[in-house]
Amino acid sequence: MAIYLFAIIISFIFNALLIVPFINFLYKLKFQRAIQKTKDIFEKPTPIFDFFHQKKSGTPVGGGILLIFSTIFIYSLFLLSFAFFGKKIHSNYPAFISEIKIILFTFISFSFLGLFDDK
Repeated sequence: MAIYLFAIIISFIFNALLIVPFINFLYKLKFQRAIQKTKDIFEKPTPIFDFFHQKKSGTPVGGGILLIFSTIFIYSLFLLSFAFFGKKIHSNYPAFISEIKIILFTFISFSFLGLFDDK
């Protein structure tokens, strides 16, 4: 259990150190939310929605990309270190590779869903 807590703390520190430079990088690349004019399903303007979302214009988008790649990197790093040091990985499946594939597939699928939702 202590190794999982250590992994979470390392992941938090890694992301905390990288988030500010990454956000500045997104500002430099001009990955910012634009002022939007939305319409409903009947092609009528939605001024209330636009009013409440005008504060978001200029906010950089894409910070989740850092979280996705850093999480996959740290997860892979810990798996490799377990294999290198011969530490046994407990699994619910006969081969833990199946469980790792399921975890990574689920994480990446939800990541793509979040990226699609942000567009």
